[in-house]
Amino acid sequence: MCLDGLRAAVKDVGFEILHGSFAGDRDWARYEETLAGNAKQHGTSESLAYAGRIRDRRALPDGADTLVFALLVLRV
Repeated sequence: MCLDGLRAAVKDVGFEILHGSFAGDRDWARYEETLAGNAKQHGTSESLAYAGRIRDRRALPDGADTLVFALLVLRV
């Protein structure tokens, strides 16, 4: 769901958005690169494969367009 759709759905059920905080591209890059780095540092075959999958996916066209995280403060 895109952010416009999320905002519309929130309003459709009777809430008002007082404040919103959204994770940006740099936030997700830092999160995923840290996750991959920690998995690599763990050093097991499973964690190394996991780190590789994260980095391989991020290298694909649009591979970093995974999701959006929104924290909303709502009022009824």
